[in-house]
Amino acid sequence: MKGKSSQGCRFPSGAEVESHLQAGAPWTKSRDIPDVAGWEDLVAAPEEVSKCLDRRIADGRCPMPPSVVSLPKLGSGELRKITYMDPYDELRVRILLGGMVDRIEASLQGYAEVLSYRVINNDPAWLVRSLREAWSEFRKRSRELLNEASCQAMGTLDIRWYYPSIAPDMVALKLTSIGVREDKINLLERFLSDLTKLGGPPGLPIGPEFSGLIGNVMLTGVDQVLASLVHAHVRVSDDSRIFVRDELVWEEVLEAYREEAGYLGLYPNESKSSLYMKASGDALKEIENERINYLLDYAEGDLEPEVAADEIDAQIKSYVPDWTVINFGLGALISHQSTAGLPVLYENPSILYKTPTQTGKYLLTLASNGRCKRSIDRDWLMERATTPSEDPSSIGKEIAGKIQACKVAERLGVSEEHGKLLEEVAMTNDSNRDIPLKAWAAKAWGASGAYRSETAIDHAASVGDFSLRRAFVLTIKPSDSTERNRQKCYRYLSVREPDLKPSLARLL
Repeated sequence: MKGKSSQGCRFPSGAEVESHLQAGAPWTKSRDIPDVAGWEDLVAAPEEVSKCLDRRIADGRCPMPPSVVSLPKLGSGELRKITYMDPYDELRVRILLGGMVDRIEASLQGYAEVLSYRVINNDPAWLVRSLREAWSEFRKRSRELLNEASCQAMGTLDIRWYYPSIAPDMVALKLTSIGVREDKINLLERFLSDLTKLGGPPGLPIGPEFSGLIGNVMLTGVDQVLASLVHAHVRVSDDSRIFVRDELVWEEVLEAYREEAGYLGLYPNESKSSLYMKASGDALKEIENERINYLLDYAEGDLEPEVAADEIDAQIKSYVPDWTVINFGLGALISHQSTAGLPVLYENPSILYKTPTQTGKYLLTLASNGRCKRSIDRDWLMERATTPSEDPSSIGKEIAGKIQACKVAERLGVSEEHGKLLEEVAMTNDSNRDIPLKAWAAKAWGASGAYRSETAIDHAASVGDFSLRRAFVLTIKPSDSTERNRQKCYRYLSVREPDLKPSLARLL
């Protein structure tokens, strides 16, 4: 489909949409609140996706109301509000940014080393390097800069509630200053404003990949002001490390940072604004986690599974657990595909809720290993996935962990009894916040002994939310029925929800 959309910009062809889908799919699989299919259904039907997205834009249904999930911030009691967007909406912004990334990338050159969300391809769809690589480079460059003879100290700077504080009109102002076309800016500003009006958190949504690109460019003015005061400056999004030749310049750096950020309506997180001296060793301690270094030295560079499990247990039992070390221990268990951490996890389910992404990755690694999967306690897993919290104040904090438990259950393929519990979660929990959990419960139900194709079709036709409809559609197996019945199913559901056509295409 080519031509102009109802909002004035040329709409991409199916081939261009396909490239954007393929570029964005890896992020949707690996992010904290993953998409139920990692966009695989959309990647397989790009022409249908193009038609559906164009129709949504013409009908004024882009964006749609998002869901918001609370995710614990590692090492603190704070929660991040993760925005779970409709896949068509996320794709829409990906396409809009496609015409801006060259300008954004060019604006990052010269004043600071910005390591996050750096574009490694933009032909025709943009692709960024992984955040894991960015953080690894952040540590490496920090060590290198600290070791330079002219460096005396390292300072850390951070914006409080960075993404939620970035107003759409300030995004528009910044993009205008780097030469992005006005029509593209207007569409993006309107989209971000509408997303908040429809129930999303203020500012940039946390979760979608595109926010990282925008977040990079917003602080380039700050980078420029600081460049004349400091020896070097490296940052990942808004997490900055400043390297100075003279500690006396630090107060001037802080003042310049506050003033320039204030022009954008952004305010420093004063609790993270600190100066660390090189000579005392404090700067190196801030860069390196001493406990992790000790464990690496103890295990000669390869942390043994039993040592990792013991360390996780010790941290959990300590007065103030170091969640970075716990994450590191889980990483070692993942690397070894070891079940050694399961007893600690079963005894301390809070690990799943405090660090859901890494714990989910650990359990999923075991569930994908034929030898290890039998060691996973299905009853424990399903209790985590389906049992409401006894403490009402904890419900929001546990959603991300429950989603990971459902994801693991889907990989394992649980019993009929467990499948019925998952179906109940998918069909009876009405909070908009819980839509991602309901979708993953539906997907896990589809891999359980309780699955029935007729029930999946009935649910896909009756539930009200598109994400949940799509999740039930994705459980329907082409091998369940004859070609004639699959065509009937396609017609039946696509009439009720035309936007499901890409997900239904696999039945034809």
